[in-house]
Amino acid sequence: NGYFDTTFGDASTPGQMLIVESSEAEAYDAALDAEGSIYIAGALIDTGLLSNSSATLWHVTSAGALDTSFGSSGRTIISRGGLVFNDAFKTLLIGNGNNLPTYQIELGGSTQDPGYPQSYAVFVINTDGSLAGGFGNISLPGGGSYWRAGVNCAGGSGSPANQIVSLAFNPAYPLSSTTYLYAAAQCSDTGNSEATILAFNSTTLLDSNFGIGGISHFHFDDGATGISVPSQIAIARDGSGALFVSGTANQD
Repeated sequence: NGYFDTTFGDASTPGQMLIVESSEAEAYDAALDAEGSIYIAGALIDTGLLSNSSATLWHVTSAGALDTSFGSSGRTIISRGGLVFNDAFKTLLIGNGNNLPTYQIELGGSTQDPGYPQSYAVFVINTDGSLAGGFGNISLPGGGSYWRAGVNCAGGSGSPANQIVSLAFNPAYPLSSTTYLYAAAQCSDTGNSEATILAFNSTTLLDSNFGIGGISHFHFDDGATGISVPSQIAIARDGSGALFVSGTANQD
C-alpha cells in the first residue's frame, strides 16, 4: 500500500534500518536471498589522512537487523594488505551459480593501490561471510582469493580507470556456453569512456571464448571515442545468449 512495513527495522524508526559504522559508509547495490534477508554491497571509507576505502558486504535479516553470525558482526570487509587507496563493491548477485554445487555471493567493483590506476575486481563470498578460495587470480592475506585486472581501453590514451557496475549469471551455462558470469563495466581514460563486457568462467577467470580474451569494448553511439557509461547488464532467457546493456552516452 506504499507505507513503511513497521515490522521491519528499529523500533525508533519503524520500516527503516540504519547501519551505523565508526567510519563513513556508502551502499551501491542490494539483493534478497531466498529467505528474505538482504545483502548490501558498498564500501567503508576512512576520511582521515590516507582517505582509504574498503569493499564491504553487509547482511541484514528479514526483520531488519544485522546478522551477527555473518562475517564479522554482520559484515565482511575486504582486507588486501598494505596501503589500500580505493576499494568498493558496486554490484552483487546471489545464487547457486547456475548449477554450481555451492550457493554463493558474487561481487563486482574496483580496487586501486596508491600510484596505480583503478582496476576491475570480482570477489566470491560464502553465505557465512567468509571469502571463497579457488577463484580468480590473486590470493588474499587472510585467506580466499579474487580476480583483478587493469584493462586498457580500446580508444583514448593514458592510464585507464576500470570499474564493474553490474553482474548477470549466464542461463546457458554449462549446457551451451563456457561463460558462467557476465559483467558490465566502464573503462575510462583521457577523453574517452567505454562500455565493456567481461565474460568469466566458473573459476572467475576470463573466458577466452568470448570477445578478445574474454573482453568486448564498445561505445553506445558506435564511435571510436566518446563518453559511454554503462549501468546495467541483462541476458535473454530464451536461450539465444543475447546480452543487453543499458547506460548513457555523450555524443558531443
